[in-house]
Amino acid sequence: MILQEVNEPVLNMAVSKAATLLGADAVNIVDRLVWNHDYNGRVFSYMADAIFVATSTHTCLQRFAEQSLVPVMCMTSRTHASLQAMATIMTLIEEFGTVRRLNIAYFGSPHPVLNSYLLLCPMLGANIRFKCCCSKQPVSPLLYKAGESLCTEAQTSLQACADKDKALQRADVVIAGPENAKKLSEFKLCVMDIDKYACPSWIFVHTCPRGKEVDDHLFFHDRARTFVAFENIQYICAALMGSAIKNHYF
Repeated sequence: MILQEVNEPVLNMAVSKAATLLGADAVNIVDRLVWNHDYNGRVFSYMADAIFVATSTHTCLQRFAEQSLVPVMCMTSRTHASLQAMATIMTLIEEFGTVRRLNIAYFGSPHPVLNSYLLLCPMLGANIRFKCCCSKQPVSPLLYKAGESLCTEAQTSLQACADKDKALQRADVVIAGPENAKKLSEFKLCVMDIDKYACPSWIFVHTCPRGKEVDDHLFFHDRARTFVAFENIQYICAALMGSAIKNHYF
């Protein structure tokens, strides 16, 4: 079952394809959920073997999952965009063999996908720098403190940068966040910027939707892996689904 409170067509298609790969069927429900009715988690679980949810909240989703009798997985929420972040990580492993000791630069406005990178990078041994604001308006992503704690344990680094050049310094991977029409000049990025500061073997991934902050030369560059990362979302969904139901008795 795919519960969509938030319209995420790419994730919807990825989960549907993953279900097909595993020989299952996907049922889509697009509606505003009544989250204060915690029993909905149990009711929906009577009619599904696994539930994927796209929502604008997160804590309510956790309560929903606690009531459910079947696995509940988050497609995207106010706090996390784990499917897309994990698909990018999968792409990096395909490219470099590992993410350990990679320097990852995130460049874009605060977004749930940045929260996911702040957790995944230290968990997997990568360093991350990010620029998500300017020096006049400092912003901390929701999971910045959690990411810092994980970095201390894993002996990796996490750094917020107000300067583009510093964020890109010695980066192996450059990730552009979704378009922010109000900050096009702030997050303008081109191949010249990356070539000047990043490692020679850099690769680029765009989170999408893409705006005018990234030109065609970078978006379709031979070092860009955006489309590979999006293709990998279906395999991440299939892996999560398979893992979640592995020991579940129907």
